[in-house]
Amino acid sequence: MKFLLAQMHQNYYFGFSESACILAGTLLEQGLIYLLEGILEKRGPLCARKNGEKRWLQSRHDLLDMEMVEMLELARSEGIIREGKVLLLAHEIRWIRNMVVHDKIPLFKSVDDRFYQMSVAKSRRGRVKYAKIQLEKTEVAGLGNTRPELTAYFCVSRTRMILRSLFGAKTTEAETKNESSRDLFLWQES
Repeated sequence: MKFLLAQMHQNYYFGFSESACILAGTLLEQGLIYLLEGILEKRGPLCARKNGEKRWLQSRHDLLDMEMVEMLELARSEGIIREGKVLLLAHEIRWIRNMVVHDKIPLFKSVDDRFYQMSVAKSRRGRVKYAKIQLEKTEVAGLGNTRPELTAYFCVSRTRMILRSLFGAKTTEAETKNESSRDLFLWQES
């Protein structure tokens, strides 16, 4: 997990936006597998549903065979994800990653003085449904208007929020003194 986290940040900082988005989704997926595997080891087989069918997950291999949407549902039902906001952020990362992998990187567009917004496909099965994701302009004021970097920023920053929630990360001294890389601004030439 630490290696994936480092790779995600490195790709983001060096401007590889698509890779950063894909790694954000992969990191989220691996975090869920890690936590679900811990529950599996403590309690034994986990019950999951797919297309209304009940199935028992008995090993890490069974977890690896799951789609991320199934993992998110199982994580919610097992109490790993407790907040609706965290679940929504995880789905937004999933939607963006899927678009990057199967199509192209979705881009934020300015909609008014306060927000950027992007439209992402929620599912490719049947009739395609779209979701709108917003990003406050004040949050990314120092990034400029390069839209792929805004998408990468969103994925990296929201994945960090999700991981903090999943793993119960404590606030560090650097964060209390506002010296952390929490805002993930790109390095800029002076």
